[in-house]
Amino acid sequence: MASFAYDVPTIGTLTRLISSPRLKPYLLEANGDAAAALDLYVWNIRAGAAFYGPLSIIEIVFRNACHEQLSALFTPSWHSNPDFIQVATDAAGATPRNAPAGGAQYRPTQLLTEIVSTTERIERELAKKAGANPMAGLRTTATTDDVVAALDFGFWTQLFNTDLEPVLYSRGLYRAFPNWSPGRNAPRRPIAGRFNSIRLFRNRIMHFEPLLKRNLVQDMNNITEACDWIDPSAAAWVEYHSALKEVLRDRNGPRHSF
Repeated sequence: MASFAYDVPTIGTLTRLISSPRLKPYLLEANGDAAAALDLYVWNIRAGAAFYGPLSIIEIVFRNACHEQLSALFTPSWHSNPDFIQVATDAAGATPRNAPAGGAQYRPTQLLTEIVSTTERIERELAKKAGANPMAGLRTTATTDDVVAALDFGFWTQLFNTDLEPVLYSRGLYRAFPNWSPGRNAPRRPIAGRFNSIRLFRNRIMHFEPLLKRNLVQDMNNITEACDWIDPSAAAWVEYHSALKEVLRDRNGPRHSF
């Protein structure tokens, strides 16, 4: 294993490899100390990693809670159910009353587009795996479990868009959050806002953006509270395994590690 030191040539090389614009926030935070900025960059990676587990849990728990309620409303194969398809079709063509004039900046809910593209991608992969002459028992058709697992976080948050409130949330999707405020009159907006916020935070981490100025304790609380809305056991699980306290404690240490 090669030795390493923050000498002048190494700092110059790493700055070039990371890029000066990307390193700028860390350099500002480190008061111009390039070695400290690079080390802080490593800490930022570690801080992001502390959220991989909690984000994984909230995304999967959220997804499965929604799947359970959609199954109750439209049968377990809800994604191909005619009633659900009609709901999604109507939503794609709707423009809420509070949308900008002409709908210029309004992006309608695109549930069907995402379901179709996801299903087609899965089936292309299955067909490629099966080959030209599939062996008996090798399937080439996507199952509901395949589709549910492959739909991204953005799809599930779309289910709580304003235009779908009367046809999904109020009809039963609210039951995905029994610990939020049981009953069909529990407000949708805080749920939509929370999960969209978590989705944007997730994207920030997955794109390796700076976390230096964020209140990471609040970010973790947002995740655990959202888990608690679905089931307290999920929230307790996240809290029990979280390494965030140690990561925050070590921020001002002399040397960071991934």
